[in-house]
Amino acid sequence: MSIGEAQYDRDQVSLKVWRHTGDLAGSNGRWSPQSEELPIHRNLDLSILFLTVLSGTNGNSLNTTGPFQIEINQQKELHRIGDYYEENKEIVDARLRELKRLLNGLPL
Repeated sequence: MSIGEAQYDRDQVSLKVWRHTGDLAGSNGRWSPQSEELPIHRNLDLSILFLTVLSGTNGNSLNTTGPFQIEINQQKELHRIGDYYEENKEIVDARLRELKRLLNGLPL
């Protein structure tokens, strides 16, 4: 992962997820052109989307206060996302705790 000048606009900053095709230590891998680059605000939108959907899997309604609307076309997807979360709770919760710690430290 990296943060820096956006490839699509030198005046923008983006977050990037780099994909590698093989062994990082060896010579039989390379960086993939399928790496992802998104503006910072879109990365935050993805986190908001995930947390909104995750709260909906607990029987809450899916509500956001941002400038966008979330629509779930298939209700069974909520259960699938909830199941995924339960199966990966340890790794996801560690990141959610770190996100919460960092957000609490910001002067918002």
